[in-house]
Order: sequence, then C-alpha cells, then structure tokens
Amino acid sequence: MAYKTDGISGQPPPKPTQSAPPDGVSIVQVNDQRGIEMWWYVWRNAFYDVLSLGVEPLFVGRDMAAVALGQQLDFLAYRHGDPIGVARLSIQAGTAHISALALMKEARTLAMTHAVQTAVLKAAIEHQAKLIFAPGETEADRRLLRELGFMDFGSIVCYSAPGETAREDTHVNPLEQPVLSF
Repeated sequence: MAYKTDGISGQPPPKPTQSAPPDGVSIVQVNDQRGIEMWWYVWRNAFYDVLSLGVEPLFVGRDMAAVALGQQLDFLAYRHGDPIGVARLSIQAGTAHISALALMKEARTLAMTHAVQTAVLKAAIEHQAKLIFAPGETEADRRLLRELGFMDFGSIVCYSAPGETAREDTHVNPLEQPVLSF
C-alpha cells in the first residue's frame, strides 16, 4: 500500500486526523534506550499479535543509531501505563515505510489498529516523507489503510546477488526469489 502526500493521479489523499484514542490509551514516540528496550520486549512477546511485517529485517542493537540519524521512529502504545502495542517507521530520503506493527491480543481492535496507524502516518508526514509504504497483508489491513488514504500499489520484489555456494533452485520462475534470501 502506498500513500503519496501530494496525491496519486492528481487526487490528494485525506489528511490523517487522529480521533480520540480508545479509553486510557496513549501512543508515544520513544527515542531513548529504555524506550527501545520496551519496544523490543513487546515485539518479541508471545502475548502480542504481529499485525504486519515489513521486508526490512529488524535487528537488535542498531536502533539507537537509526533513531539518532533520523532513519527510524519507534512508537509504543500504552493503556493505563502498560504497553499494549508497538510500531516502527523507517525513513530514507523522503520515503517512509511502516515496517513493524504489533498489538496485544486483547487490545487488537479495529479502533486500536487505526489509532496506531494514524499516529505513525502523521509522524511520517511531519518528517517530510513524500511517499509512505505500508504492508497490507490481509483484506482487513488494506481496508484500514485505504481509510487513511493509502492506495493499493503492488507487490514487493527484491533482487539480490546469488550466494557463494550453489544450491538447488526450487523456484518455478528463476526471477522469483524469497525476499530475505541473504
């Protein structure tokens, strides 16, 4: 899914407006080591559903540098002080990608998902991203993103150099490769 701030085919997207988050919920951007540690705790916890995955691999240890360089924004959603969700936005030269989104299973509602996606989209626009990508893996994901102004864009294709060792190619079409085959 893609959101272009000046529109696609002359049709500007709606401006994201944050309605009141669900009762007792706050969504904050984290930019310190403690916030990043909490982010990873939520991301790897079995009580949270990962709602969308990006093609960018997520690595522990590079977060503070990416945050300091303005290449990544991390968000935590809290309900009454307890973490219930996370999101990550990666930013590269005027483009942004919602690369991670996870919510506690009990908090996974359309309203909560919409609130987190809206907060991340607004942050991308505030950081001057002109083109924002988000994975729409399910029809429900795509429907929520369309409400925010995202348009169906296509599939992600990744090309990479072959590995050093030969291995049997099991793909029907030799141009199709797994996205993260490195």
